[in-house]
Amino acid sequence: MNAKPKFSLPEKGEVFTDQVLERCKSLSVTKIWEELSPLRLDTWMNNFSNPLERYFAACILDALVYRSRKQTVALMEHLFQRSIVDLVRQAPCPLASVNTLIDTLASRSTKEDPHIRLVPVLRPSDPPTKSGPLLARLYRRHLNFNEKWMIWPWAINEAKKSGTKVFIFIDDFSGTSRQFQDFANQFNLARQLRDTYPIYAPLVAHQRGLGLLRKRLPFMNVCSAELLDDTHGLFAKGSRHFSDGVNSPPLALRYYQEFLQQKQISISQRFRMGFGRLALAYSFEHATPNNCLPLLWMPSPNWEPLFER
Repeated sequence: MNAKPKFSLPEKGEVFTDQVLERCKSLSVTKIWEELSPLRLDTWMNNFSNPLERYFAACILDALVYRSRKQTVALMEHLFQRSIVDLVRQAPCPLASVNTLIDTLASRSTKEDPHIRLVPVLRPSDPPTKSGPLLARLYRRHLNFNEKWMIWPWAINEAKKSGTKVFIFIDDFSGTSRQFQDFANQFNLARQLRDTYPIYAPLVAHQRGLGLLRKRLPFMNVCSAELLDDTHGLFAKGSRHFSDGVNSPPLALRYYQEFLQQKQISISQRFRMGFGRLALAYSFEHATPNNCLPLLWMPSPNWEPLFER
């Protein structure tokens, strides 16, 4: 019987590895990836001990989408200047001021309440390190949003009684949408937001999760500044990653599983390919979604991650 094909080093695999590392370090040095240092890259690459392992790592880095602080702010601006406005065109909103959201939410006038509130996706049991409060601070600092128009989720009912008609739930990333569904159920948003215009507006979302969200929370309007799909998964069918003429995503997946065993990296089945098995390579400067391949973010006694969660 013929042996099963294995993930292998292409003819110019080591050249590719060097080129990817050089490009990543150039992005760091030129401040495009301002917060990701060359030292951090080298430390992560030291986890990989031979040319084949390093080639596998280079393929992950080649697929990586890294959003610096400035790029995150650009996503925020796009979300409020374009994505939400386009959403409102398709599903009309009761307030005309939504078409000039940034100016409206940045207003320092205490006389004119826009009747719009930003709500970070945060549950009472979540730790202070969750990205919701950080994202609210970024909106306040970089888009100059008035914190008077920002509320905690447990203040929704009070805001509704005072006349608020539009609630915009802010988040940085939505993969499977499971966390937001749990959040919506915990705060009984289906009941609380009756007769209002609610919007869930993560900066980045996965198409699969948003599809489920629209089915399970049909009362919620949904949009994002950036939309990912299955082809962004490192091992997904149709993915361009690892398709080098020698290897393929399925071969890379088998190699990855063997690699974890060889390196004695213990990862629960739930997170082995990232939560929801999305196997993404995506990170913000301030956080890395758990839908990403854990080699990027999960520390262990035998592993130095590239990013912090």
